[in-house]
Amino acid sequence: MPEAEPNAAWSSLLTDPPERGTEGGVIVLDDAHDLGARITLEKFDGGGGAITCGIYEWMMHTRFFDTEASARQAFEAMKIDMDTILCRIPLKSDPDLDNKMRASCDEMSAFVDKYP
Repeated sequence: MPEAEPNAAWSSLLTDPPERGTEGGVIVLDDAHDLGARITLEKFDGGGGAITCGIYEWMMHTRFFDTEASARQAFEAMKIDMDTILCRIPLKSDPDLDNKMRASCDEMSAFVDKYP
């Protein structure tokens, strides 16, 4: 699968009025990727926020922040890294599927370590 430009396949899922997210905050950013991922930023009433992201059928990860500004900065960085991972996940028809799946799992583990 060819690598895509960072953020090229992301589209917004924001609703008006905004909804509450899984962590109880108001969703302020909510993007889905064409290759099967989603990343959501929630803002808390008392300040701070949370990012929940997932690559469908592979992983789900949530992070918490003291400020909305730091969460917004992390949101953009995480999208770029998720895009890279998504573009490397092999197709089931790939002749080197097992090795590439292990590499994809390693990349997802590294992502969680990078964004604790």
